[in-house]
Amino acid sequence: MDTVLVGGFSVLVFFGVIWGIHNRLEKSSLSPTTKRLGNYALILLVVGAATLAIDWHSSVWMARNPG
Repeated sequence: MDTVLVGGFSVLVFFGVIWGIHNRLEKSSLSPTTKRLGNYALILLVVGAATLAIDWHSSVWMARNPG
């Protein structure tokens, strides 16, 4: 399995979902503070997803290429 292809595609799909949530959040009638906190949470999700994808790829690569 090509972890770069699968992980990259998965992260791109996840980023698209996050982008849609961000757009809905910005168009909502919530207070600016709530919107800002929501955006911070979305940023943390993006960073977490990218970190997990990179960690998964590196662990698979190291298992296949010992030494």
